[in-house]
Amino acid sequence: MRWFLAVILVTLLAGPASAQQSGLSGAIDRQRQGITTQQGEIRRETERQGGNLQQQQERNLQFQLLQRQQPTPPPVTPNCLQIRGTFGCP
Repeated sequence: MRWFLAVILVTLLAGPASAQQSGLSGAIDRQRQGITTQQGEIRRETERQGGNLQQQQERNLQFQLLQRQQPTPPPVTPNCLQIRGTFGCP
């Protein structure tokens, strides 16, 4: 009889232990999936920001090239005269 009770007791205790083990495995798997998802999101965001940076650099280069192609206007000379250390402009 004691043997039978011991077997039943072990069986009852083994059930929750195995359920707890599978629950732990499931939690670990979910955490791994979450980490993988986060890594993918970080990789996509990094690629997006890198693309934005490249576009900005290309626009800056185009702007610099356009500036170099623009003719520089001749310097404007003011119609002012220096009289005794002060300037007088009409």
